[in-house]
Amino acid sequence: MNVQMFMEGVAKELTVLLAFLTLCVTRGQETPSAHGLCSSGMNVFSSEGVYIEPIAKSSVRLHKLHKTFEDGHILSFEMNATSPNGVVFYMASKHQNPSKSEFIALEIVDSYFRYHIKCSHLNAMLTVPRIVANDAQFHKISFQRTRTRGRLTIDGRHFFKNFRVECKGFRSMIFGGLLPEDRTHTDPLQKYESHFEGCIRNLDTSTGVLDEPRYHAVSQCHNT
Repeated sequence: MNVQMFMEGVAKELTVLLAFLTLCVTRGQETPSAHGLCSSGMNVFSSEGVYIEPIAKSSVRLHKLHKTFEDGHILSFEMNATSPNGVVFYMASKHQNPSKSEFIALEIVDSYFRYHIKCSHLNAMLTVPRIVANDAQFHKISFQRTRTRGRLTIDGRHFFKNFRVECKGFRSMIFGGLLPEDRTHTDPLQKYESHFEGCIRNLDTSTGVLDEPRYHAVSQCHNT
């Protein structure tokens, strides 16, 4: 990356951050805090949802699940992407040796969904055919664990249900990009520099959550 590209990226992020600060003031919402920008009133579980912005720290974090996401649990949500690349969501179990860490993720790569699994016995990247992710439409996503299987469903169609997914210990979920502290544990997830941008709404997980989601630099979905 040359200096000009780097400076253009910095300028873009500063522009978005300035827009957030203006929005906070005009709406009477809170200023930046430990839980992010304009987090007051955000609700990823509702039909209004949250909009993940094109800046590195924009994310929604379910950082304390009531139960670990293992056999029998299901995650579902609706999403509308406006970017051709990025991490939609991931779950990671960290190991002292990062090479032994495990994760499950859904990415968008060149406008198509990619299901990415890294468990002790398997490292697979599986592209979902024929469904364009950033087509300005909402897509219904669900992921279910059934014994040693993981079933991905997009818009009512099942994909890759026969792949074994024996990863365990998932106690959090992240939507919208990789957290800096997770990068060494999620290699080789999204090696190129990009960030998911779009709306996530009607989020539901059968694990339950122990604490409120943490919203970082998000806004309300547009035209939902």
